Amino acid sequence: VGSADESLAGAGEYVTSGFTAGSVTVTAPATATPTSSASPTSTPSASATPSPTASPTATPQVPATPAPGAPASLLAGSGGAASGSTFTTTTAASLGVSTAKPGSFAITLTFDPGIATVEKVTAADGWSFAPQPSFDNVAGTVHVSGLRFSDCSSYCPLFTIEWKAVAAGSGMLQLQGNANQVLGANGANQPASFTPGAITVTPLVGPAAPAAAKPSAEAQDVPVLPHTAGWNLLTWGGEAMTPQQALSASNPSTIEVIYVWDSSVGKWRRYGPSLPGYLNDLTTVKPGDVIWLSSTH
Repeated sequence: VGSADESLAGAGEYVTSGFTAGSVTVTAPATATPTSSASPTSTPSASATPSPTASPTATPQVPATPAPGAPASLLAGSGGAASGSTFTTTTAASLGVSTAKPGSFAITLTFDPGIATVEKVTAADGWSFAPQPSFDNVAGTVHVSGLRFSDCSSYCPLFTIEWKAVAAGSGMLQLQGNANQVLGANGANQPASFTPGAITVTPLVGPAAPAAAKPSAEAQDVPVLPHTAGWNLLTWGGEAMTPQQALSASNPSTIEVIYVWDSSVGKWRRYGPSLPGYLNDLTTVKPGDVIWLSSTH
């Protein structure tokens, strides 16, 4: 439809051309047995079919290669104090000559809560916790993760733990998991080794506890028990006190044994300064008690 001379353009002008009409022919469905494939035509078809290329034209996405660098050394940190005191340990990464600087970490440490427990965890300079640290003083674990918002030097502190010393002893601060998967640099895990820490708690050192005050026999006005060699029958006229106190003013080195009647159970109870403890069952001498006393002189 239209003029053939106005259908082609070249160099800014129409190109003179002729036009040969085409034809569209529709035939009835074939009734013969179909052949396995259509016979090729001797002339090219009106529409050319592009040939496949020898190789795909689209370039596949190649995963980014982790940044190179020498393995870092993760140091758990060590510390200790006397029982009842507080102390700190610092977990750090020692990078050496590595050019890869850690930008993140996720570390879980294990410890013996019978020796020390975690009081709090503080991020080192340049780090921000994400999320906040968590610790379990029953299971003995502390989990800390963080992100770096400034450059890190070759010795890079990560976080500090404040501990409460519980009981004398020593234990290890260990890493839970794979050291190669706790530091992140340039979007990839940074290879690392791990050095455990040591937690040491010593016994509390302080002034010696005062000795238990012994009852003063003199303060209780202990009567003297007059006696001669052999058996002596006496009545106790002092206050209630132990048999040791009751004999303290009566030259106890000469006394072999005393017996006191216990009316509550109807039996004699005994105390001898030189007798084994399991033979002594007299614990108290009371006012008015009758005493049988055996003396060497």
